[in-house]
Amino acid sequence: MGTHLSYKSIHREVVSLAKTSTVLTLYFTVLPAFTNETWEESWQQLDLPAEWKYHLQFPKHIPTAAASLAGKAMLKKYCYMHSKQLRKDKYGRPYLLNSPIDFNISHAGDLVVLLVSDRKIGVDVEKISPIALDDFEQVFTQQEWQIIGKDLNLFYRYWTIKEAVMKADGRGMHIPLQSIHILPKLTQAFTDRAEWQLIPVQIVHGYACTIACLPGTNDQISIIQTPVF
Repeated sequence: MGTHLSYKSIHREVVSLAKTSTVLTLYFTVLPAFTNETWEESWQQLDLPAEWKYHLQFPKHIPTAAASLAGKAMLKKYCYMHSKQLRKDKYGRPYLLNSPIDFNISHAGDLVVLLVSDRKIGVDVEKISPIALDDFEQVFTQQEWQIIGKDLNLFYRYWTIKEAVMKADGRGMHIPLQSIHILPKLTQAFTDRAEWQLIPVQIVHGYACTIACLPGTNDQISIIQTPVF
């Protein structure tokens, strides 16, 4: 994992948490605003397998296509993978064939993140924007909902926790969101299968981001900005 740090990237932050040494590396990129013309030029220049680029000539929604492609581009660069390694399990969770590395990708707005580690992980990023909070009450426990109240930033903190845990667990939407129990200090969450350590990450102003991982000691988190387009 240490070889990732030799890339000419911007190291935004290194956080030490406390006791074996496990490295979590969070790569992120901020997408530019594309027009049809600049998108055509940009995606063709990326060094990616043809099967990944085939459907990108006429995307229904350029920002979504750009985010998907950026995630795969970072995955290829930093996990040294080829396209045939990328598989999905029975729940649809992507993984790398014959690799000890776990990874997770998330995107929102113009931000795309890739989390890489040697143990089970999940990450979620959300752009903080006004929403009708009452529409989401059913996904939280009564205690969680009382804590959130009308606090938009706290809502997104809880929401990214739930999403990150679902992704780390691997069953995704097969886990009811309300069944993920978050402790009040927001450092741990529980599913019916495991306890998850929660790590909030501040990457870009106006976004919420949370990492969920199996409990470890002396975790080091490297946050690295990397250009894609």
